[in-house]
Amino acid sequence: MNEDGDIVEVAGRVLRELDRWPEAAALAGPLAALVRRANAETDPDARADHEDELYRLLSRHETTRHRMDELLPSTVGWRGLEPTFSSGTPVAKDRFVCPREDHYVWTVLGVDDPDSPPERCPVHTDVALVFRAAGFAAPGTA
Repeated sequence: MNEDGDIVEVAGRVLRELDRWPEAAALAGPLAALVRRANAETDPDARADHEDELYRLLSRHETTRHRMDELLPSTVGWRGLEPTFSSGTPVAKDRFVCPREDHYVWTVLGVDDPDSPPERCPVHTDVALVFRAAGFAAPGTA
């Protein structure tokens, strides 16, 4: 895997390890097909679409989501996990979260961020994301 992290390579590795997680075995066929399509794709925009789909597919099961997070560098993957470039002190950021157990977080990097957050959680596709202002703590957390 290159130093920037490559979701296609990570997906291939997870595919080879799927027999360790019976609860995620149903991903094998769709994951293999998507990895083949991404590897064969020569158009950068189309490959990016395949990569996005790989993130969504690997995020469907907790075990494959955690394995993906282990294999990708911390600056690649879910925007909510991106480090803040500071002197080590956490910086509060506005974010959009999945109201179901906060599995998905879209961090608002700044007012000039060109990317718009998705309307729905890619993990729980029937759930709309909820806005959380910087510094907001969910009930029951401190």
